[in-house]
Amino acid sequence: MIRVLIADDEVNLRRILASILAADGHEVVEAGGVGEGTAAFSSSPFDLVITEHRMPDGHGLALLAVCREVDAAGPGVVLTAYAT
Repeated sequence: MIRVLIADDEVNLRRILASILAADGHEVVEAGGVGEGTAAFSSSPFDLVITEHRMPDGHGLALLAVCREVDAAGPGVVLTAYAT
C-alpha cells in the first residue's frame, strides 16, 4: 500500500482516480487545487503525487516543486486535458 495525493480541480476525474487506487488498497487523499495539495503534502508526505497541470489556483508543476523540496526522489504524474 502506498499513500497517494491526487490534486485536480475536476471533481469527477479526481474521484474516479481515487476510487480505482483505493480499490487496489492504496491510501488516497484528494485535493481540489494547488493550495489544497500543498497543504496536504506539507502536513504529511506522500509516496506518489498525481496532479493536473492547469488549475484555477496555479499549475501542478508548482505543487510538484513543493513536493520535491521535501522528497527530491518522490515520483509525480502530471495530467492535462490541454493539447498545447
